[in-house]
Amino acid sequence: MGHGGIIDAVEGKAQYNVVWFLEILCFCAVDCYGVISGYVGYGHKHRPSRYLTLWLEVVFYCLLMTVIVYNWQPSYVSHTRVVHSFFPVTFNAYWYFTAYTGVFILMPYMNRVVDSFTEKDAVKLFLGVFLLFSLYNTLAIKNSLSDPFRLAGGYTFMWLCALYMVGAVIRKFDVCRIIPPLVRWGVFLLALLFTWLWKTQFYYGKDWDISGMFISYTSPTIFLMATALLLYFGNRRLPKVGNLIVKVVAPTTFGVYLLQDQNYVRTYFLSRRYEESAAMSPGIIPLRVIGIAVSIYVVGIAVDWVRIFLFRFLTVKKLRNWIDHLFD
Repeated sequence: MGHGGIIDAVEGKAQYNVVWFLEILCFCAVDCYGVISGYVGYGHKHRPSRYLTLWLEVVFYCLLMTVIVYNWQPSYVSHTRVVHSFFPVTFNAYWYFTAYTGVFILMPYMNRVVDSFTEKDAVKLFLGVFLLFSLYNTLAIKNSLSDPFRLAGGYTFMWLCALYMVGAVIRKFDVCRIIPPLVRWGVFLLALLFTWLWKTQFYYGKDWDISGMFISYTSPTIFLMATALLLYFGNRRLPKVGNLIVKVVAPTTFGVYLLQDQNYVRTYFLSRRYEESAAMSPGIIPLRVIGIAVSIYVVGIAVDWVRIFLFRFLTVKKLRNWIDHLFD
């Protein structure tokens, strides 16, 4: 909705409320990835080959879109951009992957720290992240225009490290089984509604716009939404059909992100493409947004399965095994 231009094009009050509800509902996705990385990363062997696979995926999509755009409009592609495709971290092709690189390096050490935690330590960690890095940092940025912990709204590896630690302690102490489902959903819904009402009620006619202060990756409400979702789905058992869908979709999620957030795709294929959706009736906008999102996701899954088969053909797995053996 942001890159597609819907948010910037919305005019009516009702449409504004609906669009921002959808945006806030989805905004916790990055924090979800962060806490999930800790939840699945803790208790498992740290394999350097995992990073190699991710790096190759990033390079694949950078080169793929560079070739496509070059054949479409050669003037859009410079030699410098081609070189940048081979150095995605150095030239920050994807901010999340760049930040995750730092997290990946520190994973085994963070796991060791969590190994030594008691339940009291886990509570202190959660409170520290929530009260200092999230709540205090959000209030400090809005009131003094400073970023005391240099978290840049969550676009840093330090924030992803904090989320990793939270996810890891949730896994270690099996918090998903301790907190009742009603509490998890209650926290999620309250955080969602608070953020949405704050955004919609402090926007029109305000000289000092504070409507967006809780819409960032380090926001306490966004952090709580992501944590609540992990607590609810962390230990859920899916039916056979659900497991089959997960097996098909899960390996492609990173690829879908890489494709839709690739610079050329974002600039030439997605930017401001869906502005007309903002003028639709409030009841139609959610259906339109979901339809667009599903379409993009289906295309992304199809493209990434091609990438998966290509990696199998190139026997990338053998390279991964060799690297794991080298570091054992």
